[in-house]
Amino acid sequence: MDFLPEKEKKETVKKTCQRTFQALRIDVNREFEVLYEFMEKLPDALRPGGRAAILTFHSGEDKLVKKALKQGYKEGIYSDYAKDVIRPSAKECAQNGRARSTKICGRKVKREEVEEYVLLYA
Repeated sequence: MDFLPEKEKKETVKKTCQRTFQALRIDVNREFEVLYEFMEKLPDALRPGGRAAILTFHSGEDKLVKKALKQGYKEGIYSDYAKDVIRPSAKECAQNGRARSTKICGRKVKREEVEEYVLLYA
């Protein structure tokens, strides 16, 4: 990395350390396994017509949640399929730095017309 300017070296090392720590945390906490199991149980956890909003904090979680919800929609489990996610505003990110990577995904369970919102953290 000698070819990089000093400032870029610091940023590269910092990002590499952050990604390594994240990978270790995901593995040690079995985050993907737990999230996958949760997504399988989600339809049964909601009341008929219920809605779920799921907060994801990194792209791996986001992809898993989107894939599971899309599959549920194709199988007729979910009646509504929102392709877009909700991102925090610049103001919210300024007030809470941890919010910058957060996304909200949501779907409606296909059953009777009773609505219940559940906010879930991935």
